[in-house]
Amino acid sequence: MTIGTYLGFVAATVAIAAVPGVDHMYLGAVALRDGRAAGLVGALGMAASMCVHTAVSVSGLGLVVANAPMVFTAIKIIGGLYLIYLAVSAWRSSPDDRAAVDPGSRRTFASAFLVNLTNPKIVIFFLAFLPQFVSSGSGSVTIQLTALGLTFLVIGLLIDACYVMLFGAAGSALGRRGIPTVCLSRVAALVYLVLGVGILVAAVVTAVAGAADF
Repeated sequence: MTIGTYLGFVAATVAIAAVPGVDHMYLGAVALRDGRAAGLVGALGMAASMCVHTAVSVSGLGLVVANAPMVFTAIKIIGGLYLIYLAVSAWRSSPDDRAAVDPGSRRTFASAFLVNLTNPKIVIFFLAFLPQFVSSGSGSVTIQLTALGLTFLVIGLLIDACYVMLFGAAGSALGRRGIPTVCLSRVAALVYLVLGVGILVAAVVTAVAGAADF
C-alpha cells in the first residue's frame, strides 16, 4: 500500500464517516437526552466495536460473511430489533431514570458497541470497501488491514465526537429553555424506532429479493 493509496483511503473514510447514519443518529439521541458525557462514552463504545470489525476482516471471517447473504441479513435484523428495544426503553423511561444515568455507565458503552457492531454501513465498509485498498505486493496483508481498520476507528471516533458535541449542546439549550426531560426521552425513542424499523424493512426486502432470485 503506497502513501498515495493510504491518503486516498483517509479521504474516502472521512467522506463516508461524515455522512449521517445509524451510528450518528443513535449517538445524537443519547447526547440529546443524557448529555455530552454520555454521548462520548457511547462514541468510545462504537470505536471498540470497530476493533471487532477490524479483527473479523483481518482473520478472514469477513469473506465468510460476504459470501453468506443470510448471515448479513441476520446481523441487520438483530441490529434493528435491538434499536426497537432501545426505543421502547427510552419511551418508558422517567425523569428519575435520566437523573440516575451515570455518564460513564457500562450500559451506554455496551449499547453503543452493539448498535455499531450490527450497523449495516460499517459492516459493508469493512467487508467490501476496506479490502480494496490492500495490495498483496505491498507487504503483509494483515498489517495493512489492521492499519486501515485503526485509521477508520480514529477518524470515526473524531467525527462521532463532533456529532455528540453538537447534539449535546442542543440538548443543553433545550433544557435551559424548560423543555421537559420526558420530551427529550420521547425524541430519542422515536429516533431509535425509525432507525430500527428502517433496518428491519431493508433486511426483509433484501431477503425477499434474494429468495426470488434463488
